Amino acid sequence: MCRIDCLIPKEYEDKLTLSLQRRGSVEVEETRQKTKPGFMVEGESASDNLKKIDAYKGEIKRLIESFKPYQDKTGFLEGLMGVGGRKKENTHPTDSKALFTLIEEYLAGEGVWVRKLFDEKKKAEETIKQSEHELRKYGAYAKTQTSTRQLGESRLLYTLLGSIKTRKLPELTSKLNKKFRTKYILDLHPEAKSETPLTLTVSRQEKEDLKQLLKKTPLTLVEFPDIGRIDQWLAEKKQGVQETRRRLGELDKQLRGLSADHLPKLYLILELLENEENRNKTLTLCQNTDKTTVLRLWTPRRECEKTITQIKKSTENLCALEVESNPKNAPILLENPQILSSFELLTRLFALPRYNQIDPTLIIAPTFSIFFGLMLTDFFYGALLVTGSYLILCKYGDQSTGLRDLTIIFMACGVSSMFFGVLTGSYLGDFFGTYLYGGKPQDIALWLDPLHGSNTITLLVVACAGGFLHIYLGYLLGALDNIRAGNLKDALTKNLSWYVFAFGIILTALTQYPAANPMLPETLTLPSIALTSLGLILLFWGRGFIFLIEIISLVGSTLSYARLIALGLTTAGIALAFNFLSNIALQTPYVGVILAAVIFILGHIINILINTLGAFVHSLRLHYVEFFGTFYEGGGREFNPLEFKKKYTL
Repeated sequence: MCRIDCLIPKEYEDKLTLSLQRRGSVEVEETRQKTKPGFMVEGESASDNLKKIDAYKGEIKRLIESFKPYQDKTGFLEGLMGVGGRKKENTHPTDSKALFTLIEEYLAGEGVWVRKLFDEKKKAEETIKQSEHELRKYGAYAKTQTSTRQLGESRLLYTLLGSIKTRKLPELTSKLNKKFRTKYILDLHPEAKSETPLTLTVSRQEKEDLKQLLKKTPLTLVEFPDIGRIDQWLAEKKQGVQETRRRLGELDKQLRGLSADHLPKLYLILELLENEENRNKTLTLCQNTDKTTVLRLWTPRRECEKTITQIKKSTENLCALEVESNPKNAPILLENPQILSSFELLTRLFALPRYNQIDPTLIIAPTFSIFFGLMLTDFFYGALLVTGSYLILCKYGDQSTGLRDLTIIFMACGVSSMFFGVLTGSYLGDFFGTYLYGGKPQDIALWLDPLHGSNTITLLVVACAGGFLHIYLGYLLGALDNIRAGNLKDALTKNLSWYVFAFGIILTALTQYPAANPMLPETLTLPSIALTSLGLILLFWGRGFIFLIEIISLVGSTLSYARLIALGLTTAGIALAFNFLSNIALQTPYVGVILAAVIFILGHIINILINTLGAFVHSLRLHYVEFFGTFYEGGGREFNPLEFKKKYTL
């Protein structure tokens, strides 16, 4: 990685940062510092642009949210992965001014009409909401021919409108008869079973008597606005709702038709705004004076000369440059062969390596695939995984880098599962070996069936031995890291000491085993014990007494790799169980074939889903805990170049 500090005239900052953004291979680091007032100033142009961008983004996002209900629905898988079919456009304004002009032309032209339609729609929805509220509130009085002008107190009469629970109506009638005899008018408007609307009229002189009576009666009074005849007003309100709904339907249809054209355009404008916002935020990180701008740039070494040439070209050679190669605080750019680069995703999930620390991706790529294959261990499960991942990659791989990397990882893991499926004779469990071949999976296995005889013990030993080698590979990588950093003492006492200790233990064991005829001569016993002791001394020198705990931890970590066989046995065992159940169901009269097919298909789908997830998680665990625990710390800062987002643009 190279660091380039450049001093340029302020008038060239837009041109330079735009050209760097198009190239997408340069990171701009913050160089703004607290200085004496009047010497360094904020980039006023960038700050003003950011205010405009923020305003434009708000307007565009509001239009997008308004159009979203009319967006074509995506499939379940597309929604889950956050991808979908979209057409990209080759649109890149030359500068901020050109972008702002493009947006203003849209907002002042098509945008005005679109906003007008949405405003009309909003107003119609509010009208319907208000009208429906009034219809719910006053709907029980739809047959009331009384005018609101007749309610309340007149020269001779006092009239009120309300409702009472139907079961309480006889009680009210009895009280009215007792109090007013026949000097009242009770007009009922039955609309609902539980509530009875009514109009009650008495003479003006008896107003207070009526009020006193109603205090002891559960009558709910209703106040109407000055609307004239109640039944006519409610009928007009209902008709208005119907007409507004028809207009709303027309607006929805019109907006749905517009969404196919405007939504892609709005997403495109939003992406261009976000790219411009990113570039202008970068400028606010730089030191500025009234006349100059200072930028600190990071770029890969292979791009250094091209970047310098680009800076000189963009500034017409009016620049001062200072270049430093491989500084200690450089950001991290993982660079691996194309075939393995997708596995960088797994490294990032844990942590990026520090600068000049070994990148573990080259080791993770083969070992992760092998571990996954050992745990899934079925030819057809692996084939389904490869096929499904390939189809997703072909359809959506260009829309999401993370999805592309994940599908490639699963394809590699699927190939590994197919390989180990052939070695163990697992084709949909024991389906081929038992039910088609007529024998046992061991008969068609190129190596051995894990469920046959004592093969489980053999595979367990192989898995733990492989785990031991995997852990010790981590110690070797740790030693190489320390040697590169000049920490020879740590390389010897914290990493290579484990090799001395293990070599001594193995030699000592071989001088004693087998007891009748040891593999190594007895004369090597003392040297092997001395080698073991030297390993212990080196471990104590490097780690103190905690090395005793680490030896126990090493044994536990090695045994942890037994999960490779445990999950492999689980996959084979579940497949065997569903095959057995399908075979039993096949004997059922009439529906046997259908029932067996359902059990067989659903069973294997469940098995592949559960154990694919299990294999992925446990493969990560063996790398992140057992393997990385021996040498890898991480803590690097990721290289974050100034570049264009290209989800909707080419």
